[in-house]
Amino acid sequence: MRESLGFLLVLAAMLNFFTSPAHASPLYKPGLVELAALIEVEAALEPLAGKVAVGAVVVNRTKDPRWPSTVPAVVDQRMPSPQFANRHGIRPSPDSLWAAFLALEGVDPSRGALFFYNPRTATDRWIRTRPITVRIGNHVFAR
Repeated sequence: MRESLGFLLVLAAMLNFFTSPAHASPLYKPGLVELAALIEVEAALEPLAGKVAVGAVVVNRTKDPRWPSTVPAVVDQRMPSPQFANRHGIRPSPDSLWAAFLALEGVDPSRGALFFYNPRTATDRWIRTRPITVRIGNHVFAR
């Protein structure tokens, strides 16, 4: 019991450290919370490389003139679903926060992808016509 309380306290401190601009953490970055929430929704069960790749797709889109230039704006475009509309209720896991941080730092296992999808659940034929850059976990990343 005592060990789990200690773990919960460390986890709470990590979440506050990563997500609180008020504390001016050196690890805080604009868009971190939004990106981590998207990663949590889209890739919670994926390996860390897959989580980072999902975040990298968002970052890559901010550099492409077809999408908004900020991470929160791209996230809002990507996730219009009711589940994500209340993104402030989503608590990203430490892995999702770390993946978002790495993606914002420029780590890109997606190899420059602008799209990702799960081939087992994707119903859109158009997405399957995009050139594949890499497959990680259950996701396909494409340009």
